[in-house]
Amino acid sequence: PADAADLAVLQGIFERSEWGVRRPIAVEIEIDFVLGGGLDGVSPEERHIVICKLDAVYRRAGRIEIVDWKTGRAPTSAAEIDERMLQLALYRVAYHRAHGVPLDEIDVALYYVGDDRVIRQSEVYSEGELAQRWNAAREARSASRSISASVGADSAS
Repeated sequence: PADAADLAVLQGIFERSEWGVRRPIAVEIEIDFVLGGGLDGVSPEERHIVICKLDAVYRRAGRIEIVDWKTGRAPTSAAEIDERMLQLALYRVAYHRAHGVPLDEIDVALYYVGDDRVIRQSEVYSEGELAQRWNAAREARSASRSISASVGADSAS
């Protein structure tokens, strides 16, 4: 079947990748935390339970590296990359909270297996910055849904 052939191709690409010969220290772990929960001046409405499902965690040169495997197409614009990296920035905070590893000692990477493309983010956001970005993203999505709903209602009339 095509799915088995596709899987074999993806497995071959992965085996040739930089992670093909490495052994993860954790695979498919879930870490939940309250974003903004440890910050002063953050209202309950601005706090969010975040559920992070980390694909793989490696120890590399004395640092922690969190890798999120992707089988879809890699993002093409800076805005798309930034949006996807928000997820990994949250993973970084989750791992920090769960294991006490300093944020600046945790690296994150997206690996688009089909494209054999690695996207890394070196910028480390504080939890406060992440809470602001998360709230801004939620507000933008909410506004977008409101506009879509009103356009749909207008076209139905």
